[in-house]
Amino acid sequence: KVPISKKKTVKSSSGHIEKRFFVKMRVQLNGHSTFTEFSLSDRSNMRHTILLGRKFLKGHYIVDVTKKFILSKKKKKKS
Repeated sequence: KVPISKKKTVKSSSGHIEKRFFVKMRVQLNGHSTFTEFSLSDRSNMRHTILLGRKFLKGHYIVDVTKKFILSKKKKKKS
């Protein structure tokens, strides 16, 4: 169970204003772990069920929209 971190009025991409709940959760991306906020909106009918926001990405990641699935995988240690 994750506690609600805040409740905020936001404008959706379609222009509708609504109140949303936010939670802080740990994200692990390419071996790096950090906390970020997620809004609890119903995305079950959408292509991507979770979105990482520009504030999370800014200064840490470069997004190349011409590429897909390019994060490196962890290399297994040789015994």
